[in-house]
Amino acid sequence: MQERELKIELMDAHAHTLADDLGEPQTAWLQENIYLDTPHGSLAERRFGLRLRAEWVIEPPAVSNDFVDSFGVEGEPSGLGAPAWTLTLKGPSTTAGALHVRSEDELQIDAEAAARIRAEGLAPHRFDWPALDALGGPQPVVYLPLGAIRTLRRRFACPGPDQTVPEWLDLDATLYPDGTRAFELELELDAGPGASELADMDRRAQDAEARVRAYLSDLGIPWHPSREGKFSRFLKRRT
Repeated sequence: MQERELKIELMDAHAHTLADDLGEPQTAWLQENIYLDTPHGSLAERRFGLRLRAEWVIEPPAVSNDFVDSFGVEGEPSGLGAPAWTLTLKGPSTTAGALHVRSEDELQIDAEAAARIRAEGLAPHRFDWPALDALGGPQPVVYLPLGAIRTLRRRFACPGPDQTVPEWLDLDATLYPDGTRAFELELELDAGPGASELADMDRRAQDAEARVRAYLSDLGIPWHPSREGKFSRFLKRRT
């Protein structure tokens, strides 16, 4: 699967302005992203990212930008129920302005498997996941937890005229291990009906960027395309 999304960095004040204007989100999640790699960083060196994500649904979804701060980046969140667990492998990213494109493969796992990975690391031979086979390299290998970030993700309907292929805006507030917090706006472009050809996807990306850029401009929010992903920021902000 190929992931195509627009990513825009936001200052704290602009994130509050945007959240106020968008109103109540359709859905909200608390995400814990645990990054994995070899001790020598072989995945990062090849620009791959391997992530174990725990995701809790927040009910009701109308929470503030500060919600994530109350949980920190360590310890089990209380009062949110059991999370869903997903392994994700992302390939090298290419960027053009705010558009980020990269391969993405996901595998849903249960809580027992997630606990084993958190404690012992990820041994590819224990999973029937062809995505890991593409990494090659010496065997056996174990990908160890490097640390984690926590993100409050709120999903809103994308402003503007109705679209043939649904789109939404995700407003992320992410807490990093060094205690810093960063805001980002993402718009993921679904590969829906009629959107299988690259030219059509590029056109939709351009249309979506123009629409979101105009919307932010009306709110007085500057356009700052994200130059790096959360994993790159995590590597710089580990304590």
